Amino acid sequence: MKKNEIVLWAVAILCAVLVVVSIPDTTKLKTVNAQIRQTQLKKKAVATQAVMNSPYSNEFDLKSAEQHAETTLKGAIAKELGDLHSKKDYQANKKQLQAALGKQLTTELINLNEDPNTKKWVITKNDATMVAFGNADNVNKVPVYVTTEFEQQGGTKKLYLITLNYDLENLSVNSYQIHVITSSKTNGGN
Repeated sequence: MKKNEIVLWAVAILCAVLVVVSIPDTTKLKTVNAQIRQTQLKKKAVATQAVMNSPYSNEFDLKSAEQHAETTLKGAIAKELGDLHSKKDYQANKKQLQAALGKQLTTELINLNEDPNTKKWVITKNDATMVAFGNADNVNKVPVYVTTEFEQQGGTKKLYLITLNYDLENLSVNSYQIHVITSSKTNGGN
């Protein structure tokens, strides 16, 4: 029995030593927890800043600005490429068109409406104008895509894509590009 008691005591002492050795060092755990808390605070600060800088923040009504810009751009482009039929029409609407599209784009679109050889106005009507907005990461530089289809004298139909870099906050065109998509002659044209 004495041998069994000695073996049991030896096993008990060995188990006690293993328990003491296996107790984790809490200083490392406390350091990691402090780092996690600091990271969470930084994450919260960055998220708050991102919300404040976002075009979707409460300070800027993106949807309303897009609706206003769509109405303005659609009306101005449809007017320039379909509703104006003379220099007199253009002069009567020039300020409004330049306010909506800027001087340079207004001039370029008017040049599309005028035959360079005869100086006659050739666009008879605007069939359709549509406006679509790209991602508004920066409300001062929003991509806007305008498609417009119009008919010229003689029945020629043209489809253009106008890509804009648009400032939604100030409702102004920063820059633009005009692309001819199609040009076709219709049957039964004027």
